[in-house]
Amino acid sequence: MKKKEFKIDGETFNVWYWEGPKDGRVFHWAHANGFNGATYENFLSRLSKYFHVYAWDGRLHGLSQNLAKPVDGRLYDGYSQDLIKIIDTINSNHEKPVVLAGHSFGASLCVKAEASLRDKIECIILADPVFFTPLQRTACRTLRFLGFKLPRNLYLSQNALKRKNFWRNSAALLDEYSKKSLFKNWDEYSLKNYVKYGTTKQGNGIKLACSPELESQIFRESENTFLSNHIISLKTPTYIFSAQYGSPPSSKSAIWRSKYVIAKTRISGANHFFPVERAATFSEMIIELLC
Repeated sequence: MKKKEFKIDGETFNVWYWEGPKDGRVFHWAHANGFNGATYENFLSRLSKYFHVYAWDGRLHGLSQNLAKPVDGRLYDGYSQDLIKIIDTINSNHEKPVVLAGHSFGASLCVKAEASLRDKIECIILADPVFFTPLQRTACRTLRFLGFKLPRNLYLSQNALKRKNFWRNSAALLDEYSKKSLFKNWDEYSLKNYVKYGTTKQGNGIKLACSPELESQIFRESENTFLSNHIISLKTPTYIFSAQYGSPPSSKSAIWRSKYVIAKTRISGANHFFPVERAATFSEMIIELLC
């Protein structure tokens, strides 16, 4: 895993790189909200046997710091434009189409960016994408208004603002997170990468690279961003992988209507974090699909 810096419109983005075969194809991975590219190393490094693999740290995530904040209400537009420019650069460097892939929020960005990248990508891989519909948004708002406590993902935006955001060092943060139920199925190495590359210095301690405020904003705008028309209008072969448990809202009608959603696969026994928790299995599925 190597660090690369991509200069985009005067701003510097961190992009992780796993070198592949000399004439290998090219793969780029867009991480979930609050994550960073290095979190997925157990998954992505396995793909490097066949692909040149890239994984960005999105704006104000991971090591992509000291960048302008996304515009409130236009967050998806800003992040998708960032992703388009990253893929432009990778495509130009390799002179080959790119496999465009992502998880959760990152998967949604792939769909939003697709129309601008059709001549630069060969296919799209989506791992548990977030596709709200107006009806699903209304249902979530109604349940919150009525005080429903479940499902827990009703309150992702609200709960993100409650996150602790200062620790004396990474060891203290790692110890705290290793005891959380959210990370109970994570391997130690992935959790260490999530912490090591997802924090920055603050005074005599550390804080989260993706602030609770930004994480909350992304969750909020995901609920208010409708991509059904983008799904229906896809012109790039697209493959969707979903978890058996805890998947985010999905625009099933749009997926069904899209002529370019080639297959949708549910991973038995998996939750939303399967690209991390089932890294070996998921990488085998991708290799079998593409190779």
